[in-house]
Amino acid sequence: MQRVLESDPDLLLDNGADLIAATVERGGHSVVATEETTSGRHWLLGELAGRIPFPVIVINDSRKALGAEGRRDRLRAPRWPHGVTCLRVARC
Repeated sequence: MQRVLESDPDLLLDNGADLIAATVERGGHSVVATEETTSGRHWLLGELAGRIPFPVIVINDSRKALGAEGRRDRLRAPRWPHGVTCLRVARC
């Protein structure tokens, strides 16, 4: 992860929000990120809320992913029309 951070990437593809959190801590200049996991989503909306200056697309909120996780989650998750949630964490 250190080598990725040193390259100061524009796009972050994360799994667990560790890379996003580390980028924010280092003052990186990423433009956008994706997050793959529910636990990462919770971290983004909890501890990291208001600190991330770029949009984060949460892949796990897609209709296909939610379909595999059950009706209860499908009813609660906000979605874009295309089935992907974009969290503007810095602007919540």
